[in-house]
Formats: sequence, C-alpha cells, structure tokens
Amino acid sequence: MSKIRDLGRFVELLEDDDWSEEISDWDYDALFTLRDFEEFHKEHRKWLITFVRRLVTARGASVDPEDVVQDALEVVFRKWDKVGRMANPRGYLWKVTYNRAHRLMYKASREVANPMKAGFLELTGWALGWERSPQEVIMADALRLLLQSLPQRQVQVLLLTADGWTDSQIGKVLDLSPATVRSHRRHLQRNCRRKVEKDLSAWSELLGAVPMYPTEAPGLFS
Repeated sequence: MSKIRDLGRFVELLEDDDWSEEISDWDYDALFTLRDFEEFHKEHRKWLITFVRRLVTARGASVDPEDVVQDALEVVFRKWDKVGRMANPRGYLWKVTYNRAHRLMYKASREVANPMKAGFLELTGWALGWERSPQEVIMADALRLLLQSLPQRQVQVLLLTADGWTDSQIGKVLDLSPATVRSHRRHLQRNCRRKVEKDLSAWSELLGAVPMYPTEAPGLFS
C-alpha cells in the first residue's frame, strides 16, 4: 500500500470510521504507548493558534484561528486511540490543522457578499478596527500578495521557519529532507527580495508615498 500524500484524501480518511489500515500506512513509523490527550492538547494548542493566525493573515482571510485549531483537535480526539500511538502525532495534527484552515479560508472567500467592499475594508484596516498609515497599507498589501503568489510548499516552509521550527522538524512534518527545506528557504530569500522591492516601489510611486524597501524591515527575509 502506498503512503498517503494527498491532503484532500487524508481529510476524507478522518471522516471515515474504517480507516485503521490506511492511517497506519500514513504514519509508517512504529506505534507507541497511548499518550495522554490532555497533555498533548495543552502542549500544542497555543503554537497551533499562532501558526494559523499567521497563515490566515498572510492569505488575507477572515477566519478565526481558534476555531480552526479547535476543529482540528476535535478530529484528533475522535481518533486518539490511533493518533495517540503514532510516532509523530504532532505532525499529524499539523497536517489536519493546515488542511482545515485552507478549507475554511476557501469557504470564507466564497461567502463574501461584496468582494470589492471587503477588500477595501481589509486594505485600509477598518475591518480590523484600526487605522493604518499609507506605508503600513503598502507593506501589508504587498506582503499579502507576495505570499499568495508563492507555491503552497514554500509558504509552509516560510511560516514554520518564522514559528521557530528547525529544518529537521519542518522536514519531518512536510516529508522533506533538511537539505530540501534549506533549498526552499534560499529560493524564497532570493526571489522575495527582488519581488518585494519591485512591488513596494510600484505602490510608492502610485500613491506618492515614501519608498519602502525590504532593508527597512531587517530579518523579514534574511
């Protein structure tokens, strides 16, 4: 039986009661003694919420990170007899959470009654309850568009790196070698610098704002 790699199929398995053989194949490491779910919940809930918040912000989506994480933890709890014995339950939970977030973001994008108005509110910051300077509007919009243009795998590497994960941890969750993770990051650094500088210059000229460049935000893509 081949290993499961399609997240869409993976979610279907979560909703299927007869899945023990397939999920064992997905988690092809040895099974361990059943862990305590309450400890697992306490250990992972906070960082997952932080991760999902960064993900939905990068995508410009109107989704509650806490709802996403709660849904994912409920899925894991229903299958805890299997998941709690996995070699890498953290990776399993992360995949469920990531896929759930994307499903809700897609659903939310289709439910917007007035996309033009919603986009304007988001761009100006009114929808989030604060006023932004022209420079902040430019930077936020440019970065959001940049992240939306990147391949999904590269966004995953970028966000997990920003969340403090090591190359080995990222590789285990995404089924990549540490060297491949580093390659994704180098590719991002090289291309993001060029694209961000180009986009920010274009926005600045259009709005008559003071030019802003990535060098003014140290550590963003370094």
